[in-house]
Amino acid sequence: MANSVWCCGVRLWTTVIAWCQIVVTLIESVLLTILLIELILLGPEKLKAQFFQDATDGAVSEFVFNILMLIYQLLMALIGLIFGALLLKGAVNENIKYLKLWLIFAMLTMVYSIIAVGVQGFQARYSKSSVEVIGLIVSAAVTVAFNGLSIYAVQDLIQEIKQTDGHDDQQPLITEEA
Repeated sequence: MANSVWCCGVRLWTTVIAWCQIVVTLIESVLLTILLIELILLGPEKLKAQFFQDATDGAVSEFVFNILMLIYQLLMALIGLIFGALLLKGAVNENIKYLKLWLIFAMLTMVYSIIAVGVQGFQARYSKSSVEVIGLIVSAAVTVAFNGLSIYAVQDLIQEIKQTDGHDDQQPLITEEA
């Protein structure tokens, strides 16, 4: 008998999670690319003249830092897109290796997200309103809940595949082919 989460089987949930990850990271990648191109075309000097009339070189170094952060976010979104596709392929083809790789990615992403929200929350104590701090707390809760459900569903799918197909539990994550 197939395991289920709420109303649907874990295979369907895993497929839905994969598609959500693919769509969200694709939209994020497009938006970050547009923003990055716009900032690069605007350039630090035009930005300085337009937005920072009395600014010093600190504004230019902040601009460069923001460009680097956008590039980092874009790379993370593209990696997320790749892992979303990996999850989809793993769910559809019952590929335990792909599912395990996605689990590692999801767990690392969840730890990173919690740390990032914690750092932002710590900084927000002194500089932001209580509404923004509550927003950060809600963001952390949603991240943990969604990632927790996703990890649970994928782990359950792996167990279901092993039970129905007799997959070897000791199967190595990466194998060498001659």
